[in-house]
Amino acid sequence: MKIEITGVGKRFRGRLGGEVEVLAGLDLTVYPKELFCLLGPNGCGKTTLLNMLAGFDTPTSGRITMGGRTVREPGPAAMMIQQEYGLFPWRTVQGNVEYGLEIQGVKTGARRRRASEMIELVGLAEAAGRYPRELSAGMQQRLALARALVVEPRVLFMDEPFGALDAMTRHRMHGELLRIWREKGMTIVFVTHDFNEALLLADRVAVMNPRSGNIGKIITVDQPRPRDLLSPAATEAREAIHRALIEGFAAAP
Repeated sequence: MKIEITGVGKRFRGRLGGEVEVLAGLDLTVYPKELFCLLGPNGCGKTTLLNMLAGFDTPTSGRITMGGRTVREPGPAAMMIQQEYGLFPWRTVQGNVEYGLEIQGVKTGARRRRASEMIELVGLAEAAGRYPRELSAGMQQRLALARALVVEPRVLFMDEPFGALDAMTRHRMHGELLRIWREKGMTIVFVTHDFNEALLLADRVAVMNPRSGNIGKIITVDQPRPRDLLSPAATEAREAIHRALIEGFAAAP
């Protein structure tokens, strides 16, 4: 599903009155089945943009379309995964994954089968009867992924979902995400401030300027997966990201 962002701006009312501009005149296209990363420092508007893409917020100006339709509210075609997983502590793994299907009115038998298949896909079959408090952080992240995927979205938005994980668990989750992305053929927009994470995952990386509310540069990561972060191609892409960030800081007011 193609996502098009045309002339998008976003302003918020400031604490001391007046308005604060977070995004300004932003143009961007994310192509079907692409794994696209938004990268930049805190406060550059990454999460604001992602919330508007998912329909949780609306632009002050400009237009966002998904599959040719203007995004005005959340819908079943797209799901969001945040760093705070939002799992229901009173529901088991199975119950958490079934929740979205319940909302859709899927009958009990079909709901259980589909949830079980997704739990198997993310490697949690043996934990289906456990509660979130009984899971490790990595298992909770896989549960959040299963809960999002079970409703078969065409687009997945991810807001630094692996930020709280240790290095080894994060590495495993990168592999899981890439595997599921290949199997499901979804479009994924992934927010991060980690160079290596972007280089490992993305087809393209949009480097957002620190305070100007726009995209400084879009960098294509032309390297087959799994990727070697020490390869010349990865080094070149990392240097391009670094230069774009430096240029953005230099241009910021």
